[in-house]
Amino acid sequence: MDKHAPTTYGSTYEVATGPYMLESNLKSAGAFAGIGYQTGKSAVLVRNPNWNPNTYSPAYKPPAYLDRINIDIGGDAPVIGQQVLKGSDSVQLDTPAQSIVKARGGALVAQPMTHFLYPGDQGFEQAGGFAGPQVDYNRDVEGNHAVACKYMKLAGYPDCRYTGGETVQMVSSNNGNDPPISQIVNSALTVLGFTTHVSLVDQTVIYSKYCQVPKQEIDACPAQGWLRDFADPLGTLYAPFYGPSITATGNPNQGQVNVPAINAAMAKAALIVAPAARYRAWAKIDDMLVDHAAAVPEDYDNQPNIESRDVAGVDDLWNEGTWDFAFTSLKKP
Repeated sequence: MDKHAPTTYGSTYEVATGPYMLESNLKSAGAFAGIGYQTGKSAVLVRNPNWNPNTYSPAYKPPAYLDRINIDIGGDAPVIGQQVLKGSDSVQLDTPAQSIVKARGGALVAQPMTHFLYPGDQGFEQAGGFAGPQVDYNRDVEGNHAVACKYMKLAGYPDCRYTGGETVQMVSSNNGNDPPISQIVNSALTVLGFTTHVSLVDQTVIYSKYCQVPKQEIDACPAQGWLRDFADPLGTLYAPFYGPSITATGNPNQGQVNVPAINAAMAKAALIVAPAARYRAWAKIDDMLVDHAAAVPEDYDNQPNIESRDVAGVDDLWNEGTWDFAFTSLKKP
């Protein structure tokens, strides 16, 4: 995003094209750190003076009812939910509750993820739907130690436990439901004999300083995720799994997947225009990624929302159903 390594985009500066932006010091070229964002504590969104509503088509033009949005970060989800329901002018941004699916909040908010195309993606059903391409290591979503043991033996560890001298470096967020999820991943690794080192850091630096910087040599980032910008399967699979997308900083291919056969299949599928053939091609790539064990999929997220009685909240379907502040409003008393 800029010439700095690591990038300052997202931690000190950020581009806003919609009606709202992080409150910033305009005299300092839009720096928001310590003004519109207090690390791990709060964020403030204000109107973007450069926003032009006329760039939208009439059907999708955001009304931008709100003048200011104050965001509190942290706290206990069940307590926050009660405060929102009993209070006013408030919505809950995170999952309203506490396997990984249970830690995410249960079946209401998450389903076990068996492959990498997800619900709403074109090609999801062609790739097997929720069941995904069936292999022994994704068939039992609760985990199967016997299957893990099989692959540990194939890797050269006859007692099903790692006996090498390397330490698995894991970085995760220190808030929300990410710490318990990290504990689950850590437990699965230690049961197989791996020595681990777990670092829980603020969400703002997970990507820019750790998980998207290959030289940091981070082995596991349980808090990481990604969202497509459009429903075509290329938007879901290309950046995180295409070998040539690997960069020294801001690296979207965090697993550093660089498999020639997968790269070639993606380059070919990107050029297919006919919808049915295109979706089949990307479903096959999804199958290749599962077969290669390119990453460990965790869950397909849903986003149940809580709002105060005087809030007319609007969800963003493309963004897991999270609140769309550009369309949300307050009801008249």
